[in-house]
Amino acid sequence: MIHEHPVWIKMKPNQNRIGYYQEKRWIITDIVHLQTMLDVANTNPTKVYEYDFATSLNEVEEFTEAIWSD
Repeated sequence: MIHEHPVWIKMKPNQNRIGYYQEKRWIITDIVHLQTMLDVANTNPTKVYEYDFATSLNEVEEFTEAIWSD
């Protein structure tokens, strides 16, 4: 969990991306950051991360409701 939300791991076509919740939006980043983010979340649960490839356009609580740009 990061920011009190589950981390989503992309499974297809490869497993190198994750989705995490931050500041009312969902962020997609590289999975190499995951362990560091989880470690930091244990001691600083409100930390704002700057790892992002894409950010959802809408503010939603559920990852499955996130809208992404093309």
